[in-house]
Amino acid sequence: LIDLGGIRFLTGDYAGAEDAFTRALGIYRKLAHRHGEADALAELGRIQCQTGNFSRAEDALVRALEIHRAFGNRLGEARALVDLSLSRSATGDHSGAEGALVRALEILHALGHRNGEAMVLTELGNVRIAAGDYSGAGEVLSRALEIHRVLDNRLSEAVTLTNLGRMRSTGDHAAAEAAHNDALELFRALDQRA
Repeated sequence: LIDLGGIRFLTGDYAGAEDAFTRALGIYRKLAHRHGEADALAELGRIQCQTGNFSRAEDALVRALEIHRAFGNRLGEARALVDLSLSRSATGDHSGAEGALVRALEILHALGHRNGEAMVLTELGNVRIAAGDYSGAGEVLSRALEIHRVLDNRLSEAVTLTNLGRMRSTGDHAAAEAAHNDALELFRALDQRA
């Protein structure tokens, strides 16, 4: 049911996805399968966030987070924190979003999950841009860019350069143009439509 819900989510059938995830949640609870319960709650939280039901998203994601913490599932905890940050950011709670992302970043760093670190740094940059903290955004986006380059993750490098360009366009137009040109070169090399 989780996979079915995932397919429905990807195709935009949010009601169908919610139904599949809710049924999966019921089954996991009957089986006392706490890991599955946390996964189903997280999926329900993502659906609620996608459809603008942020209080329901927060509730589901906090419950998923609590279960992951109770079982010491640090990767699950980090993912739930990232999802929680997206919901909080969408409601303008930039401080709450940043707090969740900083905690997720600490976990991923401790786990040595470099790609996850870079992705969270990028999202943290987006939250800081939304909050008007351009200096802080530039710092974390630059850190994300360094990691993407070390990992040779060229598509993520291009996306991060685009984010840096957008952020720099608020003041340093030459640096913004350079970042956008670098991103464009990478997108072209990857045969991506920018």
